[in-house]
Amino acid sequence: MSHAARLRPGGALVAVAVALALAPRSAHADRYEATIALRPAWGTARIWESGTNDYDDVRSRGLAASANLGMRDWLDLGAELVANYFDEASYDMVTLPISDNPHSGPIKRTSRTAQLRGTATFRYGVGWVPFTQLALGLGARHRTTAQIYSRTAMGPEWLLPDGQGEEVTLDVVAGVRAGLERRLTVHWTIGASAAVTHSLGVLRPDLQTLDVTFSFAYSWYPPLPR
Repeated sequence: MSHAARLRPGGALVAVAVALALAPRSAHADRYEATIALRPAWGTARIWESGTNDYDDVRSRGLAASANLGMRDWLDLGAELVANYFDEASYDMVTLPISDNPHSGPIKRTSRTAQLRGTATFRYGVGWVPFTQLALGLGARHRTTAQIYSRTAMGPEWLLPDGQGEEVTLDVVAGVRAGLERRLTVHWTIGASAAVTHSLGVLRPDLQTLDVTFSFAYSWYPPLPR
C-alpha cells in the first residue's frame, strides 16, 4: 500500500480560501448573471476502511456540472452535481469477522461517489476572476464487495467479511475550492482551480479528496425580477 500521495496542501488551501472570503471586496459585475459550467477533475482520494485505522491514497477522476446565480456583484449561489471514480484501495492488515470469527489480513475495495452540493462562490475580479468557493451537501457512495485475503485448507482465497458486501451509503459533504477564471467573451469563461473535500460517512468510514479541475462556463442574464 502506497502513501506517497498526501493531502497536505488541503490545510493551506483552506487558510487561503477563508482569508480571501473575509477580505474587503469591491463590486465587480456578476449580479443577476446566471452561469452553467462543466468541470472535469483529476486528483487523489484518501479512503478509510472498516476494521483498521489506516487509509489508502488512490487516484481519482470526476466530473461536475453546476448552475449558479449572481446574488451580488461578488457573490454567486448555486448547486452542483459531482461524480467521482476512485482506483481500487487496498489495506495491508484489517481485522473483520468472517462467519462471526475475527479474521485479519489484507483487504481491497473500490468506491464511487455521486454528490449534490450547495455552493457559495466569492469573486474578486471582472476579466481575470480569482475566486473561492464553499460547498456543503449530501452524497451517495457506492462501495464494491470487500475481499479479505486468507490462507485456507484449499489454498489462498479472497473471502467476504461479514456485513461488507456491495452497498450504497450516505455521506455528508463539505469542501472548499480556490481558483482563477478568465472571461473570454460576454458569455464564455474558462478557469482552473484546486479543491479539498471531506465526505463524512454515515455509519461508514470517511473519504477525502484533493483535486485539480478545469472549467468551461456559459453565462447570461435571465429575465428575473429586479
